[in-house]
Amino acid sequence: GNTPEALRDESISLNKVANIQERQGRIQEALQNYSEALQLRREIRKLTGDTPEALRDEFVSCWKLACATESDGQERWIKTALEIAQFGKSIFPEIAEFTEMEAEAQKRQQSRESTQ
Repeated sequence: GNTPEALRDESISLNKVANIQERQGRIQEALQNYSEALQLRREIRKLTGDTPEALRDEFVSCWKLACATESDGQERWIKTALEIAQFGKSIFPEIAEFTEMEAEAQKRQQSRESTQ
């Protein structure tokens, strides 16, 4: 069935396939699989609520899309990843990973802005 665990397993598989496609230069196919994984992770978050794992997984999917996407689309995914990290940090301040994710996204966003 569509349990959170089954959906997460499927999203991990999609990301693994997309990682390989990206390394092979098959960017459009990779983006399709990363996008599908993100949709599954958003579905998981709807089912489980704002758990640390659900937020982290959604951040990772947005981050993978940001890294694989060129130009304008990349900015959108960096911004979305940053928002997820900041939200996670606000409700789970004790989890250092959200602060680290926020810093990484801010760094990426600033480097993009300085090259434009």
